[in-house]
Amino acid sequence: MPASFVSNPALPTLLPRSEWPGTPVDADGKFVNHEFPYVNRFSTVVKYWLQPNPQRAEKEADPFQLPVQKTDAFLRGSADVIVWLGHASFFIRLGGVTFLLDPVLGNLPAFGQRLAELPIAPAALTGIDYILLSHAHYDHCDKPSLRQLYAQNPQAQFLAGLGMEQLLTTWLPGARVQQAGWYQQYHTEDRLRVSFLPARHWSNRTPWDKNETLWGAFVLQAGGRQVYFGGDSGYGSHFRDAGRLFPGLDVAIIGAGAYALDYGPQSSGPGPRGAGLP
Repeated sequence: MPASFVSNPALPTLLPRSEWPGTPVDADGKFVNHEFPYVNRFSTVVKYWLQPNPQRAEKEADPFQLPVQKTDAFLRGSADVIVWLGHASFFIRLGGVTFLLDPVLGNLPAFGQRLAELPIAPAALTGIDYILLSHAHYDHCDKPSLRQLYAQNPQAQFLAGLGMEQLLTTWLPGARVQQAGWYQQYHTEDRLRVSFLPARHWSNRTPWDKNETLWGAFVLQAGGRQVYFGGDSGYGSHFRDAGRLFPGLDVAIIGAGAYALDYGPQSSGPGPRGAGLP
């Protein structure tokens, strides 16, 4: 059970306090899921490494690779668009506002090589308005990528969960960072609303900082459209609650175990094909 509840007092909360007292933390001040509390212990990781993997041979024998559409033409347009840049990284433009979500531009040394190359040159990512980070895990929050993007986009604002401001301003001195609790809305320009919602996950960057930073999902609202970005999440009532709070979502970006899916002949991988919003 949570010991207390926290939020960013500088930001508005979307739900009344009687319905949502704040983001839950335990007795040690660590963030916890509001249902299905979970702490990723090292013993669990060792068990995961050592236990049999019934699909290992199947995955190693599968030669399928999503095709990459290499073009940066979408960067020069003005239409609303969502472009998958690989793994959990996305470029989104809504109502003339540009976003990068969980950008990872190169390889992650701790996790090996990319399986799909970035569809554009990282140097082309300029003029970005907002950079959003769903949580602190290395495959979503990459220090070299963020440093390069900040150098190319010193005007960009960084939006993330509670506890992330100290990490980001250490990496990116002078950067404008806002951190939110669940069901809070960031301060943005009038034509835009960005909200931070729950996800069922955890966070850490080392064995010693478990759940010290908050994970979550985003809803972007601009130009008469609404986009949900789920970050990393297991299943839970937060999906239903997001739909109730933001009815009529145009697009929901939700991670899935892609290796187990049956890709049809029309599937397209990272890149802009089929990414334009109608």
